[in-house]
Amino acid sequence: MIVVEITVLLIALIVTYLIFKLVNALDIKKVIMNSIAGIISLLILNALGFNIKLSLLNLVIVALTGFIGLALIIILTFIGLI
Repeated sequence: MIVVEITVLLIALIVTYLIFKLVNALDIKKVIMNSIAGIISLLILNALGFNIKLSLLNLVIVALTGFIGLALIIILTFIGLI
């Protein structure tokens, strides 16, 4: 199980790096709003009954990557890797 979490973390770090490479072209407010919206969406999905585990790792991934991280967490949850 720890291998899967490390893999997810590495994927999230790569995605975060790519996002921050694009930050120069984007407004930082948009990136912050994307992260906040991703966290709120994660909490709403969890409240609606989706089987997404609210672990610290999942919250950090969504906080750093926003909707991209949320999509990654959802896909990995439905595949059964998280």
